Amino acid sequence: MNPSSDSMNLLDYRSDVTSSAGEDGIIAKIFNVASEESRWCVELGALNGTHDSNVWNLIRNKHWSGVLIEAEHPVVLFEVNLSQLRAHGTSLRELGSFFSKRNYRLYLPFRLRGELVLGSVPSLSLVALFMYPGAYLLRRTSFVFDILALPQEKLSPLPIVSAWNTLTYVFGENLRDKVRRGRKHFV
Repeated sequence: MNPSSDSMNLLDYRSDVTSSAGEDGIIAKIFNVASEESRWCVELGALNGTHDSNVWNLIRNKHWSGVLIEAEHPVVLFEVNLSQLRAHGTSLRELGSFFSKRNYRLYLPFRLRGELVLGSVPSLSLVALFMYPGAYLLRRTSFVFDILALPQEKLSPLPIVSAWNTLTYVFGENLRDKVRRGRKHFV
């Protein structure tokens, strides 16, 4: 069906990847006509992140960023800001312990070979050390990174990589960033 642009009926574009009533196709058509500026989405009532999801296709296949919110045992995506934690008298260890006591697993979202994955986080302190060793050890500058806290009973909507692969990725990105910054000064 090819409706004219004057009288477009979005229901004509219904299709499902993980949505339940054709929302995936409707969303695709909306962004085919309108522009995708921020590529950022939010889903309320996310269940496990895939079942009847209206944004899973955007996150998994279209490389959008997103927040999935579920009232019962919520999935939490938050920003870790070390200077703010220190200013409030807490530490990365205490933050990690808070989620651990509530049966949450922590993940670092990142792209691996172009695919969004969740990297297992053995400890927030280790991630910080591998990501910003000077700032972490010398307690100088601040740094910020995102962490996803997922209840242990929830299935992940994204592939999960091991803690070793997560730390290797973080360390590698840190080195690549230093090389990029070094080239700016010497070229």
